[in-house]
Amino acid sequence: ILLFAGIAILEALNTNILSTKAIKYTDLTSCCVFVALIVGSLTFVFEIFKFDTTPTISARPSMWIITGTLFYSLYSLPFLLISQLVLVTNRQLYVALYSGHYVMFGFIFIMLAKAFSCKRSLTL
Repeated sequence: ILLFAGIAILEALNTNILSTKAIKYTDLTSCCVFVALIVGSLTFVFEIFKFDTTPTISARPSMWIITGTLFYSLYSLPFLLISQLVLVTNRQLYVALYSGHYVMFGFIFIMLAKAFSCKRSLTL
């Protein structure tokens, strides 16, 4: 995944920044990152449910952060895969989907705030 992302970044740097080819490579690089985030997040969630015996999983800050990252990645990956097609065919739908992207940013910040508000006991 990292090799493909590196090649896509180098190709994007060699093209005009406003060209559709550069945007395509940027989208592909972002898709690689989101696939890695989804795999890592799902691995963490499965490990938590498999090995954690704590009855209150919502008290773990890491669970809130990973859940927010997972939802954001699950929304952004399909959006990036179809964004260029939707931009060409239906610009209003593209704007609506892109505004959903910003809503998901808000969702991540809410999840981060919830993670920071979890009470943790101090250990010395």
